[in-house]
Amino acid sequence: MACQAVYLADCYVGQDEWNRVRVDAWFTCFCDRNFASGETYCARGETVFARPKAATGPIQNVRGKIVVIDRGENTFFEKAQHAVEAGAVGVIFVNTDDDEPPPFVANAGERVQIPCVVVKRSWLTGRGARVGREMTITVATMGPSGTVDIEALAQGFRNVGQPFEDHAFPANLNSIFLDWRTPLPGYLKRKQAEKVFWKRPHELLDAPRLWVDCAVPNDIIQGQIGDCYFLAAAATLCPHNIRGLFVEERYFDEGLVAVQFFKNGEWLDVVIDTRIPCRDDEPEFVTRPVFVTRPQKKEFWMIMLEKAYAKLHGSYEMLDGGRMEDALQDMTGCPPASVGLADLFKDARNSDESLRKVKAMHLLQQTAHGRRLQGAQNEAGATEQAMGQGLLAGHAYSITSVHRTRSGEVLVCLRNPWGQGEWEGAWADNDTRRWTKELQKEMKFINAVDGTFFMSISDFANKFDTIAYVDLVPNSFSVYRTKGSWKGESAGGCWANNPQFVVTTKKPTDLTISLSQPDGKMAAVPSRVLHDTYEEYIGIDIFMGAQPLTQWNSTRLLRSAVYEAKRTISLNLALKPGGYVVVVSTYEPPSEMDFYMSFYSSQHIELTQL
Repeated sequence: MACQAVYLADCYVGQDEWNRVRVDAWFTCFCDRNFASGETYCARGETVFARPKAATGPIQNVRGKIVVIDRGENTFFEKAQHAVEAGAVGVIFVNTDDDEPPPFVANAGERVQIPCVVVKRSWLTGRGARVGREMTITVATMGPSGTVDIEALAQGFRNVGQPFEDHAFPANLNSIFLDWRTPLPGYLKRKQAEKVFWKRPHELLDAPRLWVDCAVPNDIIQGQIGDCYFLAAAATLCPHNIRGLFVEERYFDEGLVAVQFFKNGEWLDVVIDTRIPCRDDEPEFVTRPVFVTRPQKKEFWMIMLEKAYAKLHGSYEMLDGGRMEDALQDMTGCPPASVGLADLFKDARNSDESLRKVKAMHLLQQTAHGRRLQGAQNEAGATEQAMGQGLLAGHAYSITSVHRTRSGEVLVCLRNPWGQGEWEGAWADNDTRRWTKELQKEMKFINAVDGTFFMSISDFANKFDTIAYVDLVPNSFSVYRTKGSWKGESAGGCWANNPQFVVTTKKPTDLTISLSQPDGKMAAVPSRVLHDTYEEYIGIDIFMGAQPLTQWNSTRLLRSAVYEAKRTISLNLALKPGGYVVVVSTYEPPSEMDFYMSFYSSQHIELTQL
């Protein structure tokens, strides 16, 4: 019996029974029949595979079955929709060996909300399947699909004797661009993209490894896409076990890696192969990865992390532009926030220098204590551009540490994900007047062109306008997550009818509530918009007492999170024992969409939706 591996292109995460899937199906393939109309294929005595009777006619009698669909005139999507309407539980797309799967297949499961698989025709007919020959097909979840059955995948590619190939994120331009026919301008241009080729790590150098030593910020050097926000966020996570995101690394040498991210209210496993987009840099024609890389060329963890993040969003292009606090949430599952420094210092910007230092230090001190991951941005430009003294506007920097010298000077250590391009003002690397030998020893200072630099807290407050961060949730806290929707009568705008939740605690409790709207980059039909902007303003109100609210009651109002057009907003509270009602809303009715909530509490709470 021969075995072939079929890899799931996508899986609808709302169907729990598909979160962990392994289906071993045996059926006989006849090369001269080629999926004739009305045929069924049996597995263990049950009809689980059904071929629609007509390519253009209605799909019938497929409830509870997996439907096999030939390509035919680019009607994959329409046929898949018909299959869903007829009650199918899955779709297998049969593609020719020479053609790449159409762009729809990469996110088919999300769009039609059932698992979708793409297979090559030769696996099922012709020389790939002789008359009467039985084949085993292993179907296993991939991509944004909850928990992945890695062992099923590993068994599949081991049986065929080839390194793992991810058909859901193929090694071609469809994985680089949202639409390869009209590439995104500015970074990787069309002519450059046409010269891209894909290589395995062992094809680039001898004895490659996923990890060489502990992850450090200097492992990261940005490539030719504008994902500085993601790379800066990853750099801040390096001292906090970024390796924990890699849920599977045993099969790196065999071409498979799995990474997890927190997206739309839950942790998702993303399986990728190890093929890397590369090009030959002129004039020396040295082969290098197109996107993120690092000086230690034997280590590939950052390249794999970025590729998994690109697959999660559909392509590398979808990583172009974003907010650092969103990327921090994606990698930690913790509540994100951002603070505008102009607002924080508006009463001190032109007056008391010492007050500005105190406020900035108060904001940054959590980083010094290891409880907060932070980055800095200057958003005074839609694109990256020089703003003087070595800094860039429209660019994200990691805040790697905060120090107070023995003389009392407060210094902020930042890193540019480019691996170069450093601050040129006071406390720059070449500021020999301030960097005495004694202070270099005290601060473990290294003068190197590595993108890492120090600034005084005053210069930091003057040069950057936003701090993005997540507060790490203590291990002792309990986490509660739920999903809801604003729909129909429950989409009432800034008041009227909106979803309500009752929180009950028997002990004094520190509680953080976060509310998220769907990630625009994960849309069923993504588009080239500013992916870090959101049209909907979302808000949170919490009221004292466990009784449902039928109208606004200011006497019961405890706290509110101001409406903001962000992916996620948060509210921090110190609750006394008792009951509380949490109301979540959009500012403008009738906004209908899903939302995701997380409750992080120091004590046990009871959570009920009214």
